[in-house]
Amino acid sequence: MDIKRVPQLPLGLTPRQDRTFENFYVGQNSELVYLVQQHKEPFIFVWGSTGSGVSHLLQAACQAGAVYVPLTQVVQFDTEVIAGLEQFDLIAIDDIQLVSGIPKWEESLFHLFNRVKDLKHRMIIGANSAPRQLKIALKDLGSRLASGVTFKLEELNDQDKIGFLKNEFELRGIQVNDELVAYILHRAPRTLNDLRELVYKLDRASLAAKRPVTLRFVKELMGW
Repeated sequence: MDIKRVPQLPLGLTPRQDRTFENFYVGQNSELVYLVQQHKEPFIFVWGSTGSGVSHLLQAACQAGAVYVPLTQVVQFDTEVIAGLEQFDLIAIDDIQLVSGIPKWEESLFHLFNRVKDLKHRMIIGANSAPRQLKIALKDLGSRLASGVTFKLEELNDQDKIGFLKNEFELRGIQVNDELVAYILHRAPRTLNDLRELVYKLDRASLAAKRPVTLRFVKELMGW
């Protein structure tokens, strides 16, 4: 890959370092995660509700030779921002529903698809709904979006979220019991991002206070 030919993206578009496969809780999505990690499927479309982990998965996929493009941050720019991205081995485009009804973006993404296909590189697309449910005006782009392997990212059930919380605590070296995890899950917001941020907050607070993360400590800190 000739990096010099790739345009520089606006600041802040690099994947978050804490969005990895190691801390992505798979749940019922093992087949999808396996395909993403294998680097063999040329085009994967992943959709799921807000907070289900679509963005996390796309960022985890963006290792060496890849670029992550969150349309929440770039759709307000000119489409030149994605010119030349086909030179990357993998292009992950997140929240593609945001370009619906914007002709210049729909057309630019359609041409990007074609250039990526010609180079035999790979794409992963993230969205909040299935390809056929997106309100894409450009039919050719709609056809491209529906042409790949499509997965709905299955949301974690309560049992999975208990496992997710335990895993987040374990990654930070914090020992917790089932009672504490169940207590947190019953009172905290249910999205994975919110739960992860809560664990981070508890971790930082316990280090600052030099106290273990116990039920009493959580109640005091959170005011529950």
